[in-house]
Amino acid sequence: MMCHINDGLTIMFSTNKNSQKVKQIGKNPNVALAIGNLKIEAAAELSGHPSSHPFFLEEYPGKFPHLGKIYSSTPDDLLIIAKPIKISFYKFTGRPCEDVLEIENKRAYRIELN
Repeated sequence: MMCHINDGLTIMFSTNKNSQKVKQIGKNPNVALAIGNLKIEAAAELSGHPSSHPFFLEEYPGKFPHLGKIYSSTPDDLLIIAKPIKISFYKFTGRPCEDVLEIENKRAYRIELN
């Protein structure tokens, strides 16, 4: 679970720099984020302390006022920026299917699932 903000399709979140998540991203920047029927495959980048990113500092407290500036003021926090490569949405339109958006290829299509 994470609290994130978006800049367009780009996803930003912070976590402790010693977390398992950071160790895994350091070894392999290819990540998948999933919620419900939505899956986002992205390339993640470890981007330094959240206080070094003005957009994050401005937008995060507005979306998460209960967290406010807690995370951006914690010295062990690290900002992660995930840039989507492929977005998939599973749905049922009389038959199961998957709508796919390939960001880099600027391609959208539907796959019928059996």
